[in-house]
Amino acid sequence: MSEALAPKIKKKTGRPPKFSPEEFGPAVLEKLPEPLKICKSDAKIAEILGVDPTTFSFWKRNNPQFFVTYNMEMYKLNHEVEMAMYKNATGYSHPEIRTATFNGQITDTVEVTKHYPPNERAGIFWLTNRDPERWKREQDMMPQGHNIQVNFNFPRPDYVEQVKTDAGTIPAARKNV
Repeated sequence: MSEALAPKIKKKTGRPPKFSPEEFGPAVLEKLPEPLKICKSDAKIAEILGVDPTTFSFWKRNNPQFFVTYNMEMYKLNHEVEMAMYKNATGYSHPEIRTATFNGQITDTVEVTKHYPPNERAGIFWLTNRDPERWKREQDMMPQGHNIQVNFNFPRPDYVEQVKTDAGTIPAARKNV
């Protein structure tokens, strides 16, 4: 085979990537849930994991195991918050142990049921996010299918002329008020 017919192999150019396969491993997947709980941005999560944000982004795009783990953990966290918001919106009860003390000594323990009533603001928040068409904050009060036009021609020309003539009759002392 001659050199002219052989496929040409391109040399890789540019700077070396920040990602190295040795950085990723099971230890990263084990550390992932904690930063997700406390951080809002991928950059902060990457900082806690000890990698560059571009590496973190690369892992999310190119590593299926990391992508699935990241999304599952985010789903779990969002689901926990969603359930807490639902419980807060509808009210809930839970058992609680109360203790009575006298002179620093526990004298009695009683299990009681503590009730939290529904929270109206949590209910509004829940509904506006779950069904925005029906529960958006500013409702469109116009019925569907009705085309009503309202023209406001204010001020009316005759009203302006009346005001001008009345202004001439106001005493001079009141014009500066």
